[in-house]
Order: sequence, then C-alpha cells, then structure tokens
Amino acid sequence: MTAEEEAVFVKLSVLLKPDDPEAISSEPKDKDDSWWETDAQYHSMYLDRKDEIQKENSDFLASHPEVRQMCNDFLMHLLQRKPDDVYAEAQTFFGNLENA
Repeated sequence: MTAEEEAVFVKLSVLLKPDDPEAISSEPKDKDDSWWETDAQYHSMYLDRKDEIQKENSDFLASHPEVRQMCNDFLMHLLQRKPDDVYAEAQTFFGNLENA
C-alpha cells in the first residue's frame, strides 16, 4: 500500500466508531482520493458518521456555553491586538486562564 493509499484509509477509518465491528478494507479501490464518494455504501457511511459527529459536537457546545464564550473572548483578543504570532498569543492567552 502506498503512502497516498494509506492516507485515504486513515481518513476514512476516522469516520468509523471505535467500537464499530465493520472495518473498511485496507485496499482502496483506486488511487483517486475520492473513490469512496462514488461508492454508495461508503458515502452513506460517511454521511451518517458526519451527521452523528455534528450532533455530538452541537450537544457538547449546548451543554458547555463557556466554550463559545472562551472562543469569542479569544477572537476579540486577537482582533484587538493583531499579533504577528497567533500561536504564541494563544499560548499566552489560554495560559493566563489556567492561572486564574
């Protein structure tokens, strides 16, 4: 299996539940990364898992409104300061929260 084919397999296997007994074959159908989009079964599995993940994420955000507020606060912080290094600024910003 080439590195490209392995990358496709990894991308698709992430969509499976960890306890899902059905696994995707380790042999992709061809070298095109979008082969699974034309396979009705795999595409259906993808869409089902995508919907499930979106629902789980929405439920999590609904039960934790502080996450949205933290994101809003950080975004405003970035827009006000306009730092050159956003990653360093994020480390400083969220590091300060840890000490609060």
